[in-house]
Parts: sequence; structure tokens; C-alpha cells
Amino acid sequence: MNNTSNVIGSLAKSGLLSVAPEVFTEPVPADVSIEMAGKVYSAELGAELPSDSSDPDPSVWRPVHEDVELPANADGASPGTSN
Repeated sequence: MNNTSNVIGSLAKSGLLSVAPEVFTEPVPADVSIEMAGKVYSAELGAELPSDSSDPDPSVWRPVHEDVELPANADGASPGTSN
């Protein structure tokens, strides 16, 4: 967003672009979020990439949310559990 503003400001300052002065002072509401659906998988280092990413071999590639090992607390217990 800042790069676009800088380019427009530079063009306006050099006289190559004519814009109203309030363009640089008035806030502009903008939705700058992007949502993209997808799946994330993990495998051992060196695993061959699947030829079809829509259906990776489940014996090699696991959904990342099923492959997370939670670190142990200082007392050796997994988070959310007690010894």
C-alpha cells in the first residue's frame, strides 16, 4: 500500500499525474485481507513430492494438524496435562 502511495505521490509531484490534494490526506477504507482455502501437509525430510497435490500418499504425507508434536513442559508433561 505504501509503495502505491509513493509512486502516485512521485508522479503527482513531478506533474505527470493530476490528482486532487485530498487524495493524500483523506483516509481510504480498504479491505486488504485475502483468504485462500488450502491444505497443508508434512512428510519426512527427503520425501518425494507427490505428482498430484490434491491426493498425496497418506503413508508419506500427513495433514500438518495431525503431525504436530507438542513440546513438553518443564516437568515433562505435555501442555494441558498434569503429571
